[in-house]
Amino acid sequence: SNAASTKTFRVLVWNAERGFYWDHFVEWVKADSFAQETNILLLNEMDLGMARTENIDSTRKIADGLFMNSVFGAEFLELTKGLPHEQERSEGKENLYGLHGNSILSRFRLESSFILRLDRPIDEWYYGTYSREKSERRLGGRMVLFSKVRLVNFFLFDNWML
Repeated sequence: SNAASTKTFRVLVWNAERGFYWDHFVEWVKADSFAQETNILLLNEMDLGMARTENIDSTRKIADGLFMNSVFGAEFLELTKGLPHEQERSEGKENLYGLHGNSILSRFRLESSFILRLDRPIDEWYYGTYSREKSERRLGGRMVLFSKVRLVNFFLFDNWML
């Protein structure tokens, strides 16, 4: 039957909570038979050089652990070390880059990646839901990260209209 020869393209979305538990996520993907077949991972709330996550590149850690290609898009330049409990956890440490954003990981080549900025100008202050004295302060705004996925002889989602 045709159903037996159908190819599946699997996309997994994960709110990574700064990528703090990246190693647990990698182990879960490797152990779970459904997740192992993921072709593309869409990750939000990823850190790059934030004291609260030991200044790691959380996207790179996951991509390397799963042997995937990756692209990171910065949503915010963090001017503090995060929310109050994150500031406490990272006391005595400084942000290396202070970037927070979204990532795309793929088993295929990623090309022509770009960011589309949404609702806030890049130079506007953003205060979280806590008091201004203890809140995370950051520059930036919500965004969408795009990338073309290079399959064998064609692009997936090649005809974009923005």
